[in-house]
Amino acid sequence: MQSNPAVHKVIASISIKKPSMYAVVIGINEYKNPKLELKYAVADAKLFAETITQIAKPLFEKVEVKLLTTKEETTKENIKKTLEGYKNLNPEDVFVFYVASHGTVDEGEYFLITSNVGSLSTFRLKEDALTQAELKELIANVPSTKKFIVIDTCNAGKLGEALQMAMLTRGMSEETAVKILSKAVGSTIISASTSLQEALEGYQGHGLFTYVLVEGLKGKADTDRDGFIKTLELANYVDSEVPALAEKIFKRAQYPTATPTGQSFPLGKIR
Repeated sequence: MQSNPAVHKVIASISIKKPSMYAVVIGINEYKNPKLELKYAVADAKLFAETITQIAKPLFEKVEVKLLTTKEETTKENIKKTLEGYKNLNPEDVFVFYVASHGTVDEGEYFLITSNVGSLSTFRLKEDALTQAELKELIANVPSTKKFIVIDTCNAGKLGEALQMAMLTRGMSEETAVKILSKAVGSTIISASTSLQEALEGYQGHGLFTYVLVEGLKGKADTDRDGFIKTLELANYVDSEVPALAEKIFKRAQYPTATPTGQSFPLGKIR
């Protein structure tokens, strides 16, 4: 007599966890040297943080944005400490770094001007500002394979004479500075290269570059109409719209620098 074979039904329930987004967003208006003070950097950082949070929520498991805007939060040491806190992210997570401040180049090296900076001498920059080498190491040590970097180190707001002279005497444009940083970091970077006139006037209560960037994030950069805002789409939108708006509103030239490397990936979902 043959018994019926036992039948076991196995139902596997596989839950695919969505990646998370982590962002460090920095806006610096106040500096140790009052001549360096900016007008729109904090407002720009807050607008970017609010927008990236809104569009990223439908796409990611978790969206965590660290906003640094006070003089105490935006020192070299505190920014380094903050970035060092992202060494344990998962490779599939997305990391976003946005900073609105001053940037300059000295002896071929890019420097991000932090709130503790007073003097712009070569020696003091190496001691007080965030150097290209430090930025490279800090961002490279974040294990996320998808990184999106926005460097709004244009001459926005009230530019001190010291920074103007530093840029002129070192003989290197801000666009060159951004290219140096881009090569060092090896990540996708979108950056503003703003003239003094445009920065002083501002646009809609913000720097022109960040205003356009945010409009792109809200949907205008979705050129293929698939409902997602992808890094390459955003880079192309900013590259196209900033010069057009600068010419229309200010009758001056402004050309952002976009250096997308690697695969384009979505930053958010708008519908």
